[in-house]
Amino acid sequence: SSLLPEASNSGPYCGGDDGQLFTGTYASYSWTGPLGFSSTQQNPSLPNVQPSQSGQYTVVVSDENGCTGSATTMVIMNPTPTVTASNTGPYCQGSTIQLSSEPAGLASYQWTGPQNYNGNGQSVSRSNSTPTMSGTYTVVASNSNGCTGSATTNVIVDANVNATINPISPVCLDNGLVQLTAQTQGGLWSGPGVASGSFNPNADESGVGTHTISYEINNGACSDSDQT
Repeated sequence: SSLLPEASNSGPYCGGDDGQLFTGTYASYSWTGPLGFSSTQQNPSLPNVQPSQSGQYTVVVSDENGCTGSATTMVIMNPTPTVTASNTGPYCQGSTIQLSSEPAGLASYQWTGPQNYNGNGQSVSRSNSTPTMSGTYTVVASNSNGCTGSATTNVIVDANVNATINPISPVCLDNGLVQLTAQTQGGLWSGPGVASGSFNPNADESGVGTHTISYEINNGACSDSDQT
């Protein structure tokens, strides 16, 4: 007589899940399925299931008397979202970090980042930024089937620069030159008798007057200046 086995699987699956096929206890098993799948195990595994592995799986079983039977189970793959993440930086210290993920309309968005940051939503913000908030932010987004995708974005927060010129006036010229110095390197000097753009430049006798040092970072988003 023919056997009447049953077959099932642990799905439905998201891409990359580990799956497994099931049937009852018999003397022998012969599974077949998509992409040339075959197994003689009772409950074979399907590691790292991909969409190309979805479809019908068939098991043929036999008992000690040589009686046989077959059953089928359908492996179903749910779509996995392709997620992207971005931010509107780079930022200056004290400004608000704006994070955003695509696509819109997914069931959930979970953000994590530096200093144990956690946020929920397609777009989230983090106010009063500091340089220690710089780094990698990750979003994990889930669709209605429970399948998830993730993406990262790198956030840069620059410290505000303080443009302070060291006092130099009045001065006596040393070999006809006086050096202009600032407390923070990286500024651009301008003024009479000074080569524009040089750091801590020398000014000659023609340099009497007002000199300015300016700092611009993040393409001018953060700036400060001082005069002497």
